[in-house]
Amino acid sequence: MIISFGLKSKILVTLVVLLGIGMLLVYLVTVTFWQRDSIYRELRRTSDLLAVASTGGAPGDAVSRLGDAQCGLLFRPGQGIEGITGIPRCSADSVMEVARRAAMTGQQESRVIGVRPALFFFGQRSLVVAVPVKKQGHVVGGMAVMIPFSSILSSIRRYQRIILVSLLVNLIVLSVVGLFRFIRSTVRPVENLVGLAESYSEEDGIPFLMLGQGDEFGQLSGALNRMMERIEGDRERLRSTVHSLEMANRELRNTQQEMIRAEKLASIGRLAAGMAHEIGNPLGIVQGYLGLLKIRDLPPEEWLDYVDRAEQELQRVNTLIRQLLDYSRVPSLQQLEVSLHDILSSLVRMVEQQPFMDNVDVRISCSAASDRVVGNPDQLRQVFLNCLMNSADAIAAAGREKGRVTIHTRNEFLQESGAGAEQVVIAITDNGEGIREEDLANVLDPFFTTKDPGKGTGLGLSVSHSIIAAHGGSMVVRSTYGQETTVEIRLPLSPE
Repeated sequence: MIISFGLKSKILVTLVVLLGIGMLLVYLVTVTFWQRDSIYRELRRTSDLLAVASTGGAPGDAVSRLGDAQCGLLFRPGQGIEGITGIPRCSADSVMEVARRAAMTGQQESRVIGVRPALFFFGQRSLVVAVPVKKQGHVVGGMAVMIPFSSILSSIRRYQRIILVSLLVNLIVLSVVGLFRFIRSTVRPVENLVGLAESYSEEDGIPFLMLGQGDEFGQLSGALNRMMERIEGDRERLRSTVHSLEMANRELRNTQQEMIRAEKLASIGRLAAGMAHEIGNPLGIVQGYLGLLKIRDLPPEEWLDYVDRAEQELQRVNTLIRQLLDYSRVPSLQQLEVSLHDILSSLVRMVEQQPFMDNVDVRISCSAASDRVVGNPDQLRQVFLNCLMNSADAIAAAGREKGRVTIHTRNEFLQESGAGAEQVVIAITDNGEGIREEDLANVLDPFFTTKDPGKGTGLGLSVSHSIIAAHGGSMVVRSTYGQETTVEIRLPLSPE
């Protein structure tokens, strides 16, 4: 497992680094004190031998036992510098200075000379030890020897390699033991948690009960169990909420369809009232022609002319009834590719014969090169009819002697890509009384109307807006009070 391997590697590296640093510090402290102790013992040994040699009259015999001495000298005030038998004579001024100080003070003197050490290495350094030379109780000179640190610390250097090897072995052993201990106490519980989490399914219930230790991992498994219980509870509440939303959406769709049907029935009732007036006139004409056909002495040419005229009036009645039936039939929810120009043209032909459009001039300007959209033709026809009826009502409320309704279509580009029009815009403009500015923001809200009580439900534009939105389009109402109102509908074109 990649995660587990990464954790083990990090633990191993951390253990090695920490143990290595700790052992290195212990080694440096131990070696430092070991060196200091060796130098101090060498200083005492050398000073004792020099003290014996300085009082024995034969200093060379005692000093000759200082095998590690690099050189030495005997200083006598007024007589100069002499060598020591068995030891090369020192030429360094620092050694002679230490011997002179011992002769002058009558006490043992010592000094470290040579190159300054770099870090923990002593470099080329030496220890100079000097004692006073006495004769008959009087100090007559000073004897000094120089012993290099390399000879003093030669025993330490011999054991350094053994110490380093033992430290390296300890580092490896402790790292391995610590790694296995960490794996057992930390990595394995984490791997178990990861395995349980990866293999968890809803049917397993609570997955972390097997990690019931009393340490932090046991607390973690308990916290995970409680978290899973909360998640399961939230999942159940989410299912319930989703189910409630589905029911609410279904009821909302049903309510919306009921509103569309109710508004359509209201339009049909208004159209039917107009149709009754329009059908009455041709029926009266037909009755008159039928009365003329009862005349016995009627010439055959006039008789055929009356029959043709009566048939034309009956065909007119049939056309009016057929238009009303086509609009009032039960709409289907099927989405078809339809021509907006055909829908608008047929709708205008139907409403032009209605009484509420007697003083209204309806003009169509089909400038859109592409007018085919994917939608429900019955619902689109209902939207346009509602807009025309609202325009007629607004013209009547304004008291215009001659009303005007203009239907204009055009294509627009969503992007200036030159690839073709992507939407069609239908603008329906009337010269009615308009809408006040404070009411303009609410005209698309359900049950909002500016008509007198009993003359409108306030659902027409709201239902029309919902239908256009369901077709992926948009509806905007712009108006100048007292002058005109424009309803602009945008619909996406059918893909080629």
